[in-house]
Order: sequence, then structure tokens, then C-alpha cells
Amino acid sequence: MQSEHAATVRCHIGHVHHVNGHLDLAFGAYREALDLAMLAAEVSYENIINLLVVIGSILVQQGKAEDAVEYYTKAQELQEQLGQHDQNVDQPFLGPEVVKEMLGGSFPPCAAAA
Repeated sequence: MQSEHAATVRCHIGHVHHVNGHLDLAFGAYREALDLAMLAAEVSYENIINLLVVIGSILVQQGKAEDAVEYYTKAQELQEQLGQHDQNVDQPFLGPEVVKEMLGGSFPPCAAAA
């Protein structure tokens, strides 16, 4: 439970940095949120998928598209394992607008975990 709350806090911090254009800080906070979310007793796979996609999006915005592919691939694999395949994850280079649309306009990606 503590990891889940810590992940949510880190996610919100990442969102603040992201909307303010501080991509390095956003990346770090979202990565911490992802690590903490995976340690949580009750893992929200939807939040993990969303975090993977958002981290990939940040990497694309930073000009690191090749690094982003790893995160998108992990998100796609997890979705396929859960039987919730989404055609947008197949696209290796999503922009922030597509990510917002995939998440139903809901940012930050782990808002539902609060």
C-alpha cells in the first residue's frame, strides 16, 4: 500500500514537471513511479502501461526515439498479456497528443491510483 501511494505521488510530481517542460525531471519522477508501482502489493497494470507509454513519449520529445521503443514494446507486451490490445501502442513513435488521447485525456497516467 505504501509503494502504491508513493508511486502516485511520484507520478503527480512527474506530471507537474512534464507540463512545465522539464523533461529530464519528469522522466526521473515517472521512472520512480514505475519502479514503485511494480513493487506495490496490488499492481495496477493499467497504470504501469500508461507510465511506460508516457515515459516513451518523453524520450521521443527528447530526441531519443530508439530508447522509447523499449518502453512502447513493454507496454504493448503487457497489454497483449492482459488481452487489452490497443492499436495505438503499435505505433512506435507516439507524440504527447496521441498519448493524451490513449489515456482518455487523463493526465497524469496514474491518476486513477489515487
